[in-house]
Amino acid sequence: GLKFPKGMEYSGGILYFIDDDGYRVRKIIQEQRIDSIFLPAGARGSDVAVRGGFIYVSSWSDHKIYKKPVSGSGEWSVVVSNGISRPRGIAFGPDGLLYAVSDSTNQVMRVDTSGNVTPIAGNGEYVSAGRIPIIEGAAPETQPLFTPQDIVFDSRRNMYILSSGNISNGVIWKVTGLFSPVVAR
Repeated sequence: GLKFPKGMEYSGGILYFIDDDGYRVRKIIQEQRIDSIFLPAGARGSDVAVRGGFIYVSSWSDHKIYKKPVSGSGEWSVVVSNGISRPRGIAFGPDGLLYAVSDSTNQVMRVDTSGNVTPIAGNGEYVSAGRIPIIEGAAPETQPLFTPQDIVFDSRRNMYILSSGNISNGVIWKVTGLFSPVVAR
């Protein structure tokens, strides 16, 4: 059976998710076979993303993001080792870069191809969910977030941030205009 499953990604006919209380990535292949890929010692996964032949996993316990070939062979390598405290949800944005939410700094971070981390949403303030001010037209990095847990992007290049807050006061934020549209020439 499954033990505390979380964070899913479907890619290339395979469903990937974190299982066993965060200690491994599971792959469901052709809706039948389940394979396991154990995470490095000390890592506890929160979310999984797949891009360019690699599985990416956010680990809240050691504040890192790892990657490994989707085949499961080889060692895990560290994509981000500092700059994101307790990464939770991760996703690739319309610009092809990796994004991660930090539930301890209440921010969304962009990870460039060199592993450099830049906050792009959330001002790092800790506010209670019932007191989140929504400032129309304000830049995303000036807005407070409350315990962000996940992030996704839609086909129109909008970013959605799930802030869990507490059981009764969760919020889903929609960030528009962060990415310039791609113009074909």
